[in-house]
Amino acid sequence: MVTCLQDSVRRTRTADSPVLSAASAQSHLLTLSCYIRSSTRTISDRFIKREWQAVQDYLKAAAVLSIFGYSAPVTDQEAIGLLKQGWGAVDQRNLEQTEVINRPSANHEELRKTWDPFIHSHHYEICDSFYDSFLGIHPRRSVEAWWNQFLEVKWLMAHKVPTSFESFQDLMDWFQPLITAEVT
Repeated sequence: MVTCLQDSVRRTRTADSPVLSAASAQSHLLTLSCYIRSSTRTISDRFIKREWQAVQDYLKAAAVLSIFGYSAPVTDQEAIGLLKQGWGAVDQRNLEQTEVINRPSANHEELRKTWDPFIHSHHYEICDSFYDSFLGIHPRRSVEAWWNQFLEVKWLMAHKVPTSFESFQDLMDWFQPLITAEVT
């Protein structure tokens, strides 16, 4: 899901239509880059507020929260607070799963402590690689596979993402039939 700053439209990229014009993409990256580099990190900008609201709305409806390589530093308390507002209280998320995907050398205990406000009891996984994550094992309908496995006790055959791609384009080409199957 991407938001075009020029058009203020949020949409998903499809194979035959780019999401952003070159100028819009550049301004989108520039705005996010400036926001990330900001030492005061306010959410007064309309675009940033709108994006945070979208993230919170998605989190409220999510059954699985997957976190990719974000260590949630103490200097990011405003961002963590906004994520927490969307996710809500863990005692109200007693079926949901939290998945942290980080580098192989990451300390799992520290990650568990860091993400504790998003974890209900034992409903979490910490993976050293995307390929070991639920998304990497069940790349199409991963939440449906999670639901079947953990709530319906129906174990599904893994359809792992191969690890032997030579380029990002090869990876995208592998995923394209899965994406096409979802949008048609």
